[in-house]
Amino acid sequence: PSSLQVLNLQKNQLNALSPERLVNLTILKELHLAHNRLKISSISPGTWHELHGLKLLDLSFNELSYIPPDLPESLEYLYLQHNRIIVIMAETFLTTSNIRVISLRSNRLLAANVSEEAFADLKFLEVVDLAGNPEPISLSLLQAGHQAQTQMGT
Repeated sequence: PSSLQVLNLQKNQLNALSPERLVNLTILKELHLAHNRLKISSISPGTWHELHGLKLLDLSFNELSYIPPDLPESLEYLYLQHNRIIVIMAETFLTTSNIRVISLRSNRLLAANVSEEAFADLKFLEVVDLAGNPEPISLSLLQAGHQAQTQMGT
C-alpha cells in the first residue's frame, strides 16, 4: 500500500532486491532488511529511486561488500554493521547529504580503504561507528572539523 511508512523484511532469506519490489512506497520512512542474504550484485540499479521519504535503511547482517550506490537523498540513518564491506570510496555518500548516523561496525574495513572525502559533505553527520573492523580507523576529518562522534577500535 502507498500509505506504508515502515516495512520490516528482516530474516526473510532475501537474496535479491529490485525496484519492482519497492514500487509505490513513496512515503516509506523505514526499511528494515537486516539478516538476509543480500549481496551488492543482487541489488538492482534504481532500487531506491522511488523511496523519496526514506529516513532509515537497515541493511545490517547481510553479505554486502560495499555500500549500495544511489541511496535516497532523504536518508538519515544507515545501518550496515556485520556485512563484508571492504571499501568506502570518495563518492559513496554523494546522494545522501542529510545522513546523521552511519554504522559500519564489524565489517572488513582497513584504514587504507576508507576515503575521508566520502564524509566531507555530510554536514548533519553525528555518528560514524567503525568499531569491530580488522584495524582501528581514525577519521581525522570528523575529529577535527565535524561535530560527529566516531567509535573506533577493534
